[in-house]
Amino acid sequence: MEIETLRKNARLIKENGLDSRVLSISQEALKEGEKRVRNISPASIIFPCDNLLNHLLGLYSGHVERLKILDLGCGDGDFFAPILAESLSYLGANVDGIDIEPRDKDRFGFNYINFDLLHLPNSECWGYHEIIIAKNILACGLKFDEGLFSIVRPFWGALQEWESYKGIVNKIRLNNKKESLYVLEAPSDDIFKTESNSSQETLKKKNLEISSVTKEILLRDIKHTKGETLLEIPGTNKYLFSL
Repeated sequence: MEIETLRKNARLIKENGLDSRVLSISQEALKEGEKRVRNISPASIIFPCDNLLNHLLGLYSGHVERLKILDLGCGDGDFFAPILAESLSYLGANVDGIDIEPRDKDRFGFNYINFDLLHLPNSECWGYHEIIIAKNILACGLKFDEGLFSIVRPFWGALQEWESYKGIVNKIRLNNKKESLYVLEAPSDDIFKTESNSSQETLKKKNLEISSVTKEILLRDIKHTKGETLLEIPGTNKYLFSL
């Protein structure tokens, strides 16, 4: 879909809200997606993604058939459920989902790729994707040996996660070469965790300040790459960008 059409649809969503037909399509897809992930593993954790799918479908007028979509940190099917990848696949999208755990591909309704996001190759691996989803990675997807960072967290550890996240997105963007729609997340307070209970109120205030600043950094970085903010997903720290 052309960027002008996406801009127009984003404007309509901001002015009039989401179309009831789109919401109905989204509900049906999520219901089917949940069925699929429960068949894979009944106990896997499902991250709520209703708002995200609603707005994503809203931008595309409810039609994602044959769109090439890359879902980074999609969920391995055992611990975290790949609910969004399965829902989009149900709607006819060609979904490539990347996660760190090795799994049998035949379990999924999409193309599951076992890969460590922190060690993505520089070359083009999976071809061009029209939509790149990078959600919930900051919360649970970046695994590394923190060492000293475990001591100085919530500040430097969170900063390392944030820089790693931006590095992943930039590498995908450079490999993708063409303009695409990106679902990106700004840091939430959850990633600025600490084991210490001695100064929780002070840390909470600091976390809010850091979260606000890093959100602005995300938006600034998008503008720096000549990207465009299309929509902010209400009630989340997720944004839809054209990059």
